[in-house]
Amino acid sequence: MIPGLRYTIQKCMIPGLRYTNQKLTTLGLRYTSQKLATLGLKHTSQKLTTLGLRYTNIKKNLPTPGLRNTSQNLTTLGLIYTSHKLTTLGLRYTSHKLTTLGLRYTSHKLTTLGLRYTSHKLTTLGLRYTSHKLTTLGLRYTSHKLTTLGLRYTSHKLTTLGLRYTSHKLTTLGLRYTSHKLTTLGLRYTSHKLTTLGLILRSHKLTTPGLTNTSHKLTTLGLRYTSHKLTTSGLKYTSQKLTTLGLIYTSQYLTTQV
Repeated sequence: MIPGLRYTIQKCMIPGLRYTNQKLTTLGLRYTSQKLATLGLKHTSQKLTTLGLRYTNIKKNLPTPGLRNTSQNLTTLGLIYTSHKLTTLGLRYTSHKLTTLGLRYTSHKLTTLGLRYTSHKLTTLGLRYTSHKLTTLGLRYTSHKLTTLGLRYTSHKLTTLGLRYTSHKLTTLGLRYTSHKLTTLGLRYTSHKLTTLGLILRSHKLTTPGLTNTSHKLTTLGLRYTSHKLTTSGLKYTSQKLTTLGLIYTSQYLTTQV
């Protein structure tokens, strides 16, 4: 059963969809309404496996999409936002079989992103931010099988990034920062299998990176800072297998490394 919905009406304000069909497996929605303001979806189907949403709203506010997935069999979720006025995104996943999540944000006014994952089988997360006003990003991962995380930030106003990883199988982490106003970076790793960590920071106002690694298998760490105001670099390594450490600082005000 594959229901496809496309909205082209210019005055569609509140599409509310509630699915209680126990055999619903695939849901695809495409919104082209110029005045779409609110989207509310509640899925109670036990067999829903794929959910794809695309927003092309241009002129009116789409402040909160609001998605709650309670399907135990949901494995794939894809969201593409192109609304110029999207400001807040809140997603809560309780599916035990969610494996793939893809998010792409092109909204110019997106300021806050909050994601909470409780899926035990989530393996891949891909995020790309092009919002010019994105200031805060908060991610919390409790998946036991998360292996790869890729983040690319091009927001000019990103100031705070907080990441907490509790995945036991996280092996690779790559971060690239091009924000001019990034001031604080806090990373805490408790993964037992983290082997490679690479950070490239190009923020002009980065003052404190702050890294604490407790992984027992961390072998390679590479940091490159081109911030003009970097003053303190605090690194604490407890890994017994750390073999390679590369630090490249071009900051004019670097005073303390450890």
